[in-house]
Amino acid sequence: VAAANEIDFEMNVSRFIGNVFGEYTFKPGLSFKTSWSYDYSGIKEDQYNNTFTNNGAAVNGSATSYSAVNASWIGENTLSYVFNVDKNNFSVLLGNSVQVSTFESTRADGEQFPSDDFTRITDAAVQTSSSSGTSWGIVSYFGRLQYDYDSKYLATFSMRRDGSSRFGASNQWGVFPSGALGWVVSEEDFFDFEDVSNLKLKASYGLTGNQSGIDNFQAQGLWSGASYTDNSGTTPLQLGNPDLKWETTKQLDLGFELGLFDDRLEVTYDYYYKKTIDMLLAVPTPLTTGFAELVQNFGELENKGMELGISATVIQTQDLTWNTTFNIAGNRNKILKLAAPFNVYNRDIYRYEEGIPMFSFYFHEQTGVDPQTGEPIFTDVDGDGSFDPNVDRKIVGDANPDFFGGIRNSVNYKNFDFSVFFQYSYGNDQLNWNRFFQEHGGTRNTNFLTTQLDRWQQPGDVTMIPQLTSANYASNLRPSRFVEDGSYIRLKTLNIGYSLPQDFVDKLGAGVSKVRIYMSGQNLLTFTNYSGLDPEVTSTASTLLTRGIEFYTVPQSKSIVGGINITF
Repeated sequence: VAAANEIDFEMNVSRFIGNVFGEYTFKPGLSFKTSWSYDYSGIKEDQYNNTFTNNGAAVNGSATSYSAVNASWIGENTLSYVFNVDKNNFSVLLGNSVQVSTFESTRADGEQFPSDDFTRITDAAVQTSSSSGTSWGIVSYFGRLQYDYDSKYLATFSMRRDGSSRFGASNQWGVFPSGALGWVVSEEDFFDFEDVSNLKLKASYGLTGNQSGIDNFQAQGLWSGASYTDNSGTTPLQLGNPDLKWETTKQLDLGFELGLFDDRLEVTYDYYYKKTIDMLLAVPTPLTTGFAELVQNFGELENKGMELGISATVIQTQDLTWNTTFNIAGNRNKILKLAAPFNVYNRDIYRYEEGIPMFSFYFHEQTGVDPQTGEPIFTDVDGDGSFDPNVDRKIVGDANPDFFGGIRNSVNYKNFDFSVFFQYSYGNDQLNWNRFFQEHGGTRNTNFLTTQLDRWQQPGDVTMIPQLTSANYASNLRPSRFVEDGSYIRLKTLNIGYSLPQDFVDKLGAGVSKVRIYMSGQNLLTFTNYSGLDPEVTSTASTLLTRGIEFYTVPQSKSIVGGINITF
């Protein structure tokens, strides 16, 4: 109650988003376009915790005032030329873009207020403040050439040169070429298959650069102001790495497009292979440097997989149309090169090492509970005859699905329309990390999950939940029973609509051209063996090295919406 009623909190946000562009055509097919955009966000927060709150009672009231400004502008200029010579068709594009982003913040804190009637920082007897700021920028030059001959032979070549402020002075620029070829076999004179309306073969290869996952001044040695007994000074914050450069991914794609029966049945298939080199990773360094790690270009990662899509017009008559689409995809990744194995996230539950996939869970493999003693049974990984929680951990699964996709059906019958979309994922492991903290056997000051009721209670009980003893739920144990099968099928969206007859709509006047009454639902049904709240969400979506973990995560909501669309 005090947290709800006794804390004064006010936040004001100012936001501006603007864009302006101009285009000039020199002659048919030749044009120049320039575009500039600006995004500004300002935040001002004031909070006061009075003496009725835990935070305020101990210090006679506490207050915080915070302001931040985030601004970004982007400029892009392109020159394009489209022309043809006989059956040869060309499209040329040259361009330049620049982006600059800045962030500044200021914070002030105060304690020891004369009374709760005074809430401004200036009234506090103890005042502290701090400020910070950062910025980054990127400049790009790019070009693209597209060519086709008689709509049968297709080619695209592109080149990018990107420069980022985040990298070392000698490696700020990266060059990333790519090329794609296509052959529409069905347009050839020799192709004579009546039921095949389209057959296209395609292949591409290219390089892309990545700078995400590192700080804005990651290549530079950074220092900060410091004080000791009221004497000013400086302290190192980060080792510099002038050789830091772009992370690069090389990708090969092969595939085809197939249309049958006047394209009433269409099939697309793509195979890809991606190899990422010069990965941006924090590499351990000798502690004699004063730091435990340094971000370097060290590491290689492999991804390969396929994507298959099928779409069909099942029924098409004057009154009834039924379309269906199905897609399935699968990806396999493997870490090819690392400086040294490392663990990440809460209690080191993810493991990264050469030869295993990303997002691998690193746990004590629990194979059961002793029916006679109620103690958990763990795998002796090193084979020394006894279980040691400090060394006997292993990879027990990963968050990568074997395959995933969806299926959609759309039906239109006269004025009625109906669509349903199912989404699915199979073979992915999901970590129910809530269970670690709420299936604790009484060792933690938190509430219990109902799974605790399935614990071992007497000799002969067969269960995966051990007896209630502190040793069986020790904080250094990472039982693999919390890693569950996260496969699911979900009714993602369902839409039903009815458009009023046109004769009736015309009588409404006022420029009304269409009226549609509809109802739609999202996340209506989920079929899964996962015991948590939502097999689809992850609590660490913003962290590049973690995936497939539920840790007090708000599940996706089920919603049903109805309404009327009126078109004028």
